Amino acid sequence: ADGAMITTMCVVALIGLTPMFPSMDSIEDWSTIPNPQVLHCTQPRLVIIACLFNILVRAYVVSGVEVASALLLEQSKSWSKSLIGLGIGGAFLLAIPFKGVFDHWKHQFSVVCWMRSLCGLSILGCCLLFYGGKG
Repeated sequence: ADGAMITTMCVVALIGLTPMFPSMDSIEDWSTIPNPQVLHCTQPRLVIIACLFNILVRAYVVSGVEVASALLLEQSKSWSKSLIGLGIGGAFLLAIPFKGVFDHWKHQFSVVCWMRSLCGLSILGCCLLFYGGKG
């Protein structure tokens, strides 16, 4: 029931925000530009819909990971609800200084290097979640 409620809230938010997006009339038609290096998109509305769908799925996955993390911390680590809130909130708030570090260093490394580094950091975070004890 909770998953259906979250999905409904995401869909309602998506529908509610749709009128706030800018009009497609002011966008330059890239299909008339004779540059072969430019990626041509003949259906920009489809691209926008795909991006909105991506945002919806990402929000759904992030909320699922947050709930699963809270459940694991409560069940296996016996954390209190207030401590779980502080821990998960602190983890999400770490994105703010990390974004500043990324913005400062983003031109120093290639996109491939950033992808490898951030994937490695994600794997390290997953290793920190591993519980090797018995019981």
